[in-house]
Amino acid sequence: MPSKIKINNFYNNPKININKEKFIPFLKGKNFVAEKIISNGFKSANNDWMSEDSDEWVMLLKGKAKIEFENGEVLNLKSGDSLNIPANTKHKILFTSNKPFCCWLAIHYK
Repeated sequence: MPSKIKINNFYNNPKININKEKFIPFLKGKNFVAEKIISNGFKSANNDWMSEDSDEWVMLLKGKAKIEFENGEVLNLKSGDSLNIPANTKHKILFTSNKPFCCWLAIHYK
C-alpha cells in the first residue's frame, strides 16, 4: 500500500517577480502557522510598518536582508540567522537580496 506521506522540497519555489514577496503557508496547528516567504529584491514602502497579532519567529535560510524596527534598531541578516519578533512589534523590510533571492521560514504562534 503506498504511503500518504509525501516529500516536499522547501527550496522548490514558484516564479516570483523582482521587488515582490510571496507567502506560502504549509503547516497549521491550533496555535501556530508555519509559512515559507520568498523575497526577491523586496523592501517595504517608506511608511509601511508591519505588525502581527501573534509572535513571529523567522529564519533567513537563503540570501541577505535588513529589517528596521519602530524604535530605530536595524538588523542585518544573512543565511542561517533567526530572530523572534514579539506580537505587535512594528517592523519593516529595508532590503532583501535578489541574487540569491531570500527564502524565509516563519512561524507565527500564540
